[in-house]
Amino acid sequence: MSDALPQGWIHIRHLDTTPDLKIMRPRLAPPRGWKPVAEILVRRADGDGWCWLIQHNSGRYAILSPRGPTLSVDQRRVKMALAKEGLLGEAPAAPIEAADLAQQLKTWRRGGVADGPYLLTVAEASRVLGIPRRTLENIEQGRGFPYALLLSQALAQFGEAAPVGEDVQEGA
Repeated sequence: MSDALPQGWIHIRHLDTTPDLKIMRPRLAPPRGWKPVAEILVRRADGDGWCWLIQHNSGRYAILSPRGPTLSVDQRRVKMALAKEGLLGEAPAAPIEAADLAQQLKTWRRGGVADGPYLLTVAEASRVLGIPRRTLENIEQGRGFPYALLLSQALAQFGEAAPVGEDVQEGA
């Protein structure tokens, strides 16, 4: 079975799906402040096996194994796996790379085309977006932005940039 489970792969399913775990659950209580939320397939040196995914009151996840100690787990990947199985709200959005955000901003300033003249100057774009001019220049140079996802979504909502002086007709 261990050959079929790729390294770094996370498989999660509902609680009490595995008969052996269902029987053992009442006898193996999670530490204080933790509760079982799902079952997770874990790759170990002694073979792959199903364990409990437990969640602390603070929201952090860990693995409780019937064969050993509690194990730490990659929080972001577990949340994505939980969401995929419908055990958590929406999957967290993938982080946006600084270079991708820079290209998206430049494309937006060009009216939706990757290459061509800019329809908005940096000063005009900074006024439209409510971001300081220097910050906008830094984003376009690929230096990143702490609210990259928010800016990316705003650019998508704005659609193509229109020159600042143009009138926009509503309800055509």
